[in-house]
Amino acid sequence: MSDTSPSTATDASVGWADVVALGRQLTRQLGDGCDDLALSWMAHHVGRRGEKRFDVMCSDAGVTCNRSIEDDNGWDKLIEFPARPAPFAAIDMQPAHLVAAVQVKTTEGSPRTVSISLSNALRHATSDLPQFIVLVALDGVQPRYFAKHVWGSVIADWLKAGRQADADGVTATHKVQISLTFGSEDERGSGLLEWIRSEINAVAEPYAATKRRFVDLVGFESDRGTARITLALQSGDELLDVQLGLRPEVEAKHFTYTSERFGIRARRPEIDEHNVKLHLMPEGRECTLRIEMPDGAGVPLPATLYSASSGGALAFRVASRALDITVGPRDRVRAKASLGLDDRAGLDEISAFAHLISSKPESDVALQVNVDGSDLDLGAIRMKGNRQTETWSWIALGTGIARAIAADAGRDPGEFRMGDVQDAAGDLQILAALASNRVIRVDFRPEPDAPERFDGFLAYCSAIIGDQVFSAVAHRPLGIDETHNGRRRVMFGPGRTLWSRMSRRDVWSEEPMQSAYQRQLERLCEGAEIMAIGNLAKMVKSGYEDAILSSDLPSGLERDSRKQVGARVCPVRDGSVRR
Repeated sequence: MSDTSPSTATDASVGWADVVALGRQLTRQLGDGCDDLALSWMAHHVGRRGEKRFDVMCSDAGVTCNRSIEDDNGWDKLIEFPARPAPFAAIDMQPAHLVAAVQVKTTEGSPRTVSISLSNALRHATSDLPQFIVLVALDGVQPRYFAKHVWGSVIADWLKAGRQADADGVTATHKVQISLTFGSEDERGSGLLEWIRSEINAVAEPYAATKRRFVDLVGFESDRGTARITLALQSGDELLDVQLGLRPEVEAKHFTYTSERFGIRARRPEIDEHNVKLHLMPEGRECTLRIEMPDGAGVPLPATLYSASSGGALAFRVASRALDITVGPRDRVRAKASLGLDDRAGLDEISAFAHLISSKPESDVALQVNVDGSDLDLGAIRMKGNRQTETWSWIALGTGIARAIAADAGRDPGEFRMGDVQDAAGDLQILAALASNRVIRVDFRPEPDAPERFDGFLAYCSAIIGDQVFSAVAHRPLGIDETHNGRRRVMFGPGRTLWSRMSRRDVWSEEPMQSAYQRQLERLCEGAEIMAIGNLAKMVKSGYEDAILSSDLPSGLERDSRKQVGARVCPVRDGSVRR
């Protein structure tokens, strides 16, 4: 027995073949019950050979390699790449070193498939650290190195395996083995460590956040789960309102939610509650709501289309921020236009809202919806209640001009607080008087040297909405010029914007607008008589009692009233008749 005892393996010249033979002799001596022990012992030593080669590779490359003392989380080595200094960066702004966790697998011969416990695979997939599986193949004089980055399809496959195990009722994931096969495309050779570094750098920073987003979303592309709700409702119409999003809060007797990932449903609900209050918002389809005003003006609005059914009854809803319309069930139609002071909306929505509430109660407002290229005629509505003041009509025109200014600048004006729009009501009215298609009248007692005719009207102004300034220079052609009882009444046609600009309030200056006004004035005055008003806001707001000039322009001073205003004839830069 002494010649076969383990002590004979202490000679330094014993090779790996002798170790394998020794293992087999131990198995024969101790019996078949020792098979697993011997194989485990042999696999352990094979694994150590692969790990030692990886350690040497790291040492040669100057990469710190820390061995896992307690292998509870699946990785064998924690490697740290030295930071590459940035020549011109301060010390405190130098790049950090890269860290990665590596599990080293070793095989002998040709096999390129290894096993990983499901528990470790899931740790690799969800860890914030970069994770790599390295295979050291001992099948020749020199080892061959293969590697996979735990990313993309590897993460997806392992999470799917975890989801399937959950559906199958598995609880001991450390006892479940999954296979990982390395192909020729995974062979990295002596450039293994540099490949690991490049894989980490290829992921958008920060690495952990990018990986977390992928882990959170993968497998949920087509469906996230199923909710089952038992509602406490009194009628089918109430259920329709819930589906249309008209009742965002509802009492539920029972609510369960079971997630579905990779098309596999979890074995039990993640949420299971009784007698709860739910806040629901159904998913709708994007559409365009076109509002046609009584004057023919059309305003397209982004909207959402919701549909609902219950017990054979059907209903649908078209919701935009300016107007909300519900059709059904049966012949019921509901429409509501509402924007609160703290609500935010785009200029197109605000303009549509202002048009709606300034429309006459007896006037029809036509509605159409376009969904995926198909038009749906919703008929017409009439606004109820007291007609709003004339101010809103001017605001509708003014916000329309502001939209056009933003479009000419190629900029998205964003959204505005409705309270800021109302604060800008005076400015918007004057902007509309300057450049809208509404005809304006100027009535004045002419001076003896006043020209016999006017060919046009030129002025400029700005409107401040929130933190944005909309500026314009506009011209209006002559419409009617007549004299009654010693006063001259001149009607000017639709405005045409000659120059415009959208600026932030903190950088806005009046000088570019004044310069543009002077250039246009010089151009228009060649062979024509121009009523050069200059700053229209200054004229409108001056309000001299002995004014010799008056008009039907908005006052810009009060939101809910209009009054006749006047202005003196001023120097050319601020307004005059120019030959």
